[in-house]
Amino acid sequence: MLKEILIAILLLMFLMKAFAHRSASNLKGKSFELLNDGVVFIHSPYCFACKIMKPRVEELLGSVEILMLDVSKQEAQEVVKKVGIRALPTTLFVKSGIIQDAKVGVFDIKNLIRGVKDGNIS
Repeated sequence: MLKEILIAILLLMFLMKAFAHRSASNLKGKSFELLNDGVVFIHSPYCFACKIMKPRVEELLGSVEILMLDVSKQEAQEVVKKVGIRALPTTLFVKSGIIQDAKVGVFDIKNLIRGVKDGNIS
């Protein structure tokens, strides 16, 4: 019984990761009008993963422009709908007004900090 539960949990985690990856890959190449160059962090104050990622994104302060969008606010909801965000947290990397890369969920941002500083964020 325990084995079946563990297999079901692992399968669910795999499917969630696959959905998040697919959602993020659909964002690449879309235009983003609110920020020309920098990082966009889309989050909710009620999302546990968002609470983990927020301090990681804030580590970029000073090295790159950051736009924080809280989906509990009306302005952010309009942007989320227009861009096509489907999962939280979503971190967008924008260059010349185009989304170069997008990450969904919790991830290690240390490598991305180097990429942002080098101007190679994709």
